Amino acid sequence: MFFLVRKSVLGSSDEFQDLDFDVQELLIGGDESSTVVLDELPDGVLTVKAKDESNAQFSCSEDLTLNSNGKASTSGNLTKGVLYKLGVYDIEIINPPTGFDFAINVLRSKRKAEHKKSRYIVEDKKSKFGIRALSYIAFFSILILFLAVPYTGFLNKDVKNKLASLPIPSDKSWSSGPLAMAHRIPEIGDDCNVCHVKPFEKVQDKQCLSCHQNLGEHVLDNHPAVDELDQFLCENCHKEHNEPLQLTRTDDKLCIDCHSKIEEFTEGSADKKDSVKAVNGFNAENHPPFRLSLVSPKFINGQYEWQNDRPAFNPEMPAKEESNLKFSHEVHLDQEKVQDESTGDKLVCNNCHQLKDDGEHFEPITMDKDCRSCHKLTFDVFNPDLELQHGDLRTAAVMLQAHYIREFTDPDLRNKRANKKIRRIPGKHTNNQNCEGTGLNCGRAEAFKEAEFQFTKSGCITCHEVTVNDTTDILSKWFVKPIKLNTNWYSKAQFDHVSHMSVKQKNEEEICLSCHAVDKSDVSADIAMPQRNKCLECHQQDQHNSVELSCIRCHEFHFSQ
Repeated sequence: MFFLVRKSVLGSSDEFQDLDFDVQELLIGGDESSTVVLDELPDGVLTVKAKDESNAQFSCSEDLTLNSNGKASTSGNLTKGVLYKLGVYDIEIINPPTGFDFAINVLRSKRKAEHKKSRYIVEDKKSKFGIRALSYIAFFSILILFLAVPYTGFLNKDVKNKLASLPIPSDKSWSSGPLAMAHRIPEIGDDCNVCHVKPFEKVQDKQCLSCHQNLGEHVLDNHPAVDELDQFLCENCHKEHNEPLQLTRTDDKLCIDCHSKIEEFTEGSADKKDSVKAVNGFNAENHPPFRLSLVSPKFINGQYEWQNDRPAFNPEMPAKEESNLKFSHEVHLDQEKVQDESTGDKLVCNNCHQLKDDGEHFEPITMDKDCRSCHKLTFDVFNPDLELQHGDLRTAAVMLQAHYIREFTDPDLRNKRANKKIRRIPGKHTNNQNCEGTGLNCGRAEAFKEAEFQFTKSGCITCHEVTVNDTTDILSKWFVKPIKLNTNWYSKAQFDHVSHMSVKQKNEEEICLSCHAVDKSDVSADIAMPQRNKCLECHQQDQHNSVELSCIRCHEFHFSQ
């Protein structure tokens, strides 16, 4: 049963303290064993057992009696609307607030206490000094030992070292608690002055930044909230000498206090497209959809440039990747079409996607590391070990010309080529064995023919976007659009892949595909990144059996440099 006891505070009938108890009966008395302790009561306990909101039974022990209408009783009924006297206190039943079964008011009456002197009255008739004199002696002793002496050591290092060897207080007595482990380093040691440059002044940001260099701000320099955030010191969030030790705040209140009314801080922002939406928690109602960080090619002044953008989430028009790469996850994850070269098994995600040490990002995908073992850049069936240079069109074209001119100019190589029997390889250009003409002309013609095959039929064109113009110059006829693969789809968030790779009754491949459904993706333009609702399946706030997730787990306060 939930009881509410509203009692007077410090003997004032104008100040009250509400106490709540989850007990079967209330014990009101003057000793510490009582549920409700009241000063100046005779020995004994008043026991109250509630019947309903308006009635209760009571009984008194030892010298206690309950008075009503001038009649003293040691047991009976309490009724709403009747005022009862218990020593120097008035007791009455009141309406219980929502959530409580029974409530009483306990008020100190105006008449003087007759039974006991207050436990706070101190008498010392035997002392040579009065109470006030003793108080002054204690005050000045504390002032000298814990302020004047340590402060002298603070001003003079020699004195400080001397004090450290004596059994008297030093400036360590000012410390409210131990240093956090992260700060127990030789550069700080026992020297408080490293951080506390001026006595009785909060640690300034300059002292923090002397060690924590290259620390990003919370917003960019041109953000409207800069002036508001400049009012805060590092120590406002990072509390040192506190127990339990926790230098980094992880509670959501740190973020929601501002982000629930974010429009007040972003008013006047020039970048409305990238404005932050209000957040009050992590669920569908209080957290906006995730915004992807996209990398898009722009052709400016005859050159390709890559621009970053964070468009608003639009389920009607899903964003597309513009990497200029041709790739099908569906094909590569189909064992009937593609197998592991060494085992013949079906390819899995980590054949190509290798997690970095940070547990969040992946090593960049490169031609030499991830593709060349299957997609060799061979070009001449008569020389099957030769491969084209990747990533440099001009070098590849020059290599083709140099190779074929040599093949048709050198008599021995030309004769060997003409007499060699070769087997046609599917998907490969059938190179000329013989050529009527000079070695230079034949070499150039064969190089152009092979380049045309690579850039328009099979080879480079398989994975790359290639444009063609009307010129006959092998060095400028084709243009391969540059490729840039996005490595950070959610640049304003952080994610721990390692902690998400343990799911009951699922292997690693199934876990990957449960968030990134690339096995159904046939084009590289598909963006298989999970949205907010996927995360809410496990982390929805205030949902039963939901995995707790604080703001700081996904969002860094300081921008990474």
